[in-house]
Amino acid sequence: MIFQNIDIHGCEALEELPSGAYGTIRVPLEVEQHLSERGKVQSRNATGIECRFVLKGDAVTLRLAYDEGVSGTITVYHGEFVADWPETTKKFSGICEVTIPKAKNLKILKQLAEEYGHRFSPDVVRLVFSVRPQIVEVEGDIAVPDEDMYPAKKYLAYGSSITHGSIALHPYYYYTERVAANLGADVQNLGLAGSACLEREMADFIADECEFDFATLEMGINILDIEPTDYEERVRYFVPRIAMAHPNAMIFAIDVYTCRSDIVGDGKAECFREILARVVAEFNLPNVVYVNGKTVLTNPSKLTTGLVHPNPDGIMEMTENLTRMIKEHM
Repeated sequence: MIFQNIDIHGCEALEELPSGAYGTIRVPLEVEQHLSERGKVQSRNATGIECRFVLKGDAVTLRLAYDEGVSGTITVYHGEFVADWPETTKKFSGICEVTIPKAKNLKILKQLAEEYGHRFSPDVVRLVFSVRPQIVEVEGDIAVPDEDMYPAKKYLAYGSSITHGSIALHPYYYYTERVAANLGADVQNLGLAGSACLEREMADFIADECEFDFATLEMGINILDIEPTDYEERVRYFVPRIAMAHPNAMIFAIDVYTCRSDIVGDGKAECFREILARVVAEFNLPNVVYVNGKTVLTNPSKLTTGLVHPNPDGIMEMTENLTRMIKEHM
């Protein structure tokens, strides 16, 4: 979405707030209304949201707002270079101003980016948020980046809080972001913590409105308590609906990552895995690859204490395994 000459990546709608600020929404409003109550909250968080622009003048100032009692960090990138201190990774609350000058050593940064194959041009200023940004005002001469300043490949990731980035130390360390970097792609992150329920409306949105060259669909951990017949009905719609709408894109249908169910042996995760494997095999679509979640995160000791989310080492393992699997099929 373009707003005040900012490309707000990962944003499908803006909400005008009583303060006069504009808050980001990650899915269209007509999709959001079909999500669970928790899903509606998660569609209005920071995951996957970036403000991107090119500086035409010497600096730009963004006025942003946070809800009362909420604070967050903003990390500034010039392409894939993290801005130096004191410009970047600041913690804010309330109404705040972020002033971003032109990058130092820009000519050298551009040479390095070309030499080492960076995904983004250093001309592109990228603001990455830990908390949903609310944009109040932009002061300065900026422009929307040209398409050739972005990665040519596009990656879509759908899933639970694991895809959403929960427990990761920083958005840079989300497995989705690291897989995208490894494969030279830009990522649209549709992780919805606690609320990836495979709604038909979400499948329709991904199928009809999202652009991508490959996608990972993490399906299961948030709905392990539903009946297996209900799960099968959902994946029977979700997977082919998306895959058939994108015949030239590779779709990686992932079931449940290693979790408590595997450790205690209650059979719930295994039941869902058997269903998804069977459904994918039955449809036999040439662009769909079934992925057993236990082959992505193989070591249960790399979970956090809740036995659901991977710890930082687990995220690294997932990144390596998914990168390899996707490369094998791309």
